[in-house]
Amino acid sequence: VDTLCIHGDKHNNKDSNCAISFPIYQTASFSHLTPGHNPTGFDYSRESNPTRRYLEETLAALEGALDAVAFASGMAAISTFFELFKPGDHIIVGEDLYGGVVRLIAQVSTKNGYEVQVLESYYTSKDLDGKEGFVDNYADGQAGSIYAENPPAVNPARKPGEWQVYDIVFHQPVWEGGKLVHPGSMTVFFNGVLVQDHWEMEGQTTHCRRRPLKHHPKKGPLNLQDHGCVVQFRNIWYRPIPSRWDNKTHSSMSADPEAVMALRRETAAKLFAKIKDPKAATAANVNALGEVISYSCDAEYKAAFDAALEAYRAKPGDKNEVHILNKALDVLVRNNVIPASAKLKE
Repeated sequence: VDTLCIHGDKHNNKDSNCAISFPIYQTASFSHLTPGHNPTGFDYSRESNPTRRYLEETLAALEGALDAVAFASGMAAISTFFELFKPGDHIIVGEDLYGGVVRLIAQVSTKNGYEVQVLESYYTSKDLDGKEGFVDNYADGQAGSIYAENPPAVNPARKPGEWQVYDIVFHQPVWEGGKLVHPGSMTVFFNGVLVQDHWEMEGQTTHCRRRPLKHHPKKGPLNLQDHGCVVQFRNIWYRPIPSRWDNKTHSSMSADPEAVMALRRETAAKLFAKIKDPKAATAANVNALGEVISYSCDAEYKAAFDAALEAYRAKPGDKNEVHILNKALDVLVRNNVIPASAKLKE
């Protein structure tokens, strides 16, 4: 019977001996006419060979597809398929999965994020070794650990069946111009006990090997899984917090001088607008104008301050008032806003 399934696409059968069934090539490698030049396109059988290529062409023909890729195993095909996804993508799978696929999703594909362990750890204490219920788990796989990176400082887990509470603060890695400037961190309180203290991330979560940090979208999904334990989740509060690295005015790590000065000028303008009479020769007025020039020493503000100070100097208040005002002027002197000679005589 002349069918694609049995004989393949005979028009693509390039066997030099015109075999009806395409031959099985068992060779490991293929010769080149000259170094780096092989007109057949085959080099090494683990990468590709004529038999597998013919199988792929036949499968594509059967499905009316442009191409097909054959794998040595189903897990090889699924693993390659998962590489098409990126953080934030949603994958819907059935409940009754092959065990290897479950481990692929739960352990290997977690490279697309960062993981804090949530599972039964009450019976992992070595004090219970040999006793009923003991669970032999590795240190950085216990509840409250940064998975495969850092074990929890202590084990405050409650008994199975009791609600556990996790408070997690996550700062994602920061990249500027393709360069990592901060690795990101996690702080974890487990049942009210600090178990991870601003742990700086060493890589994205994976299993049995380190996977280096790499640039990824700022927002991603929150994934929950059971790790083989009976787990329920409730009262999940997911609150985005601003990154300190996005703060251009108050962070010593990422402050932008121009943004800082713009904010200082804006603050000075607001404070100056609140002063009812900038010319008043009072201690309160001098103090208020001193706060203005501490933010911005623009000519208008500095002139108003100087005039008010000299007016007050001509008619000062009592000894205690002068002493208190001089303390405020001391701050301006220390920050090089005014000279020491501007202070009042006591």
